[in-house]
Amino acid sequence: MVEDGVGGRDPSAPADEYHAMHDWSDDEPLSFSVVRAVSMLAGKEPEALQPLYEVIDPDALDSLFTDKAGRNGTLSFSLDGYDVTIHADGSIVVERADANYPSGPSP
Repeated sequence: MVEDGVGGRDPSAPADEYHAMHDWSDDEPLSFSVVRAVSMLAGKEPEALQPLYEVIDPDALDSLFTDKAGRNGTLSFSLDGYDVTIHADGSIVVERADANYPSGPSP
């Protein structure tokens, strides 16, 4: 996985968002890059997260997006309280699942 030049954090992105780019030339599968990106935002070791296979088949994920596949499409799912969006170009965006909802009581 290759993170952007700012340690994985886009300076214009909210603090509860993490950006990463999968390195297609690396032997590491996309599914590993996804787990690593979630662990970076969560501040946990990858092994401490909910197992990826509980929410999506890692082999299917690795087969869906490859360096030889077309560069269209996205896949979104939740893992361990984080919303994950993977783009066909290998970009990974992780957000806290509650980041899109205001906190506190509704008016």
